[in-house]
Amino acid sequence: MVTGSAKGSTKIIFFLADGKKLFRDSVAYDSLGRIQKIFNYSINSGTELPLTWIYEYEYDHLGKLSKRSFYSKIAEVYFWYEKYFWNGSNIIRMEEYCESKEICYEYFYTYDNKVNYKANIPIYISDPLNWCENNVTSMNWYDYHGNLDIICRPCVTSYKYNLENYPIEIITNWGFRSILTYK
Repeated sequence: MVTGSAKGSTKIIFFLADGKKLFRDSVAYDSLGRIQKIFNYSINSGTELPLTWIYEYEYDHLGKLSKRSFYSKIAEVYFWYEKYFWNGSNIIRMEEYCESKEICYEYFYTYDNKVNYKANIPIYISDPLNWCENNVTSMNWYDYHGNLDIICRPCVTSYKYNLENYPIEIITNWGFRSILTYK
């Protein structure tokens, strides 16, 4: 279940069987309407849905997301952060820094020329790739720690679109296939 409004959204997900809450995300916006923080509450950390993570967002002088930090409320520590690099309205590179503040991983993205179908859908709001104008078609990376376990390299996604330019089929080179329908 998703609830919310344009400024101050809350996302709630329930177990289907008994209606018990699993997660809740509360979004705080800055004065320009950009996401400032996302507060993640999770049943994985306790039955009363305690605050588990705080995602903090920083922007550059052009208003583009430049950094996202991950703060563990349970451990009271910043575990990692990500830096974002843009070309127009798409993220072309992301650097992930470990708790040691050293770069761990670096990701590179390419896009199609279609409107990003995940943009503006509340359940996808926390991932900045979903803020991009277009759909990711390829992702590649460098692993500076030697422990990244990704099934593909590069990871390639292809889309088949309907007449309104929404994807109706998504196929990846790692064996995922999804058929989408719209109401």
